[in-house]
Amino acid sequence: MLRTRKTLKEAIRRNPYESQYLLEIKERPSTPPGHYSTDDKNGATYYYDASIWAWVHTDDVYGWLFDVSRDFLSKKTKK
Repeated sequence: MLRTRKTLKEAIRRNPYESQYLLEIKERPSTPPGHYSTDDKNGATYYYDASIWAWVHTDDVYGWLFDVSRDFLSKKTKK
């Protein structure tokens, strides 16, 4: 579990928009962008569209995502 938590923290650090869209903290754009980078809002939109089915159909994953995201964001704001 520690390794998956570390991997998720790294993913959140690289593109925090992905977790924010999945947790509905931020609203994702309704239409897909024409281009993207893996570390921007556009990339997060593509990630959401490609992975939402897996997230929705995995038990207890949103609690885990929220806990790791909250830990990451609280550490980032303390700096």
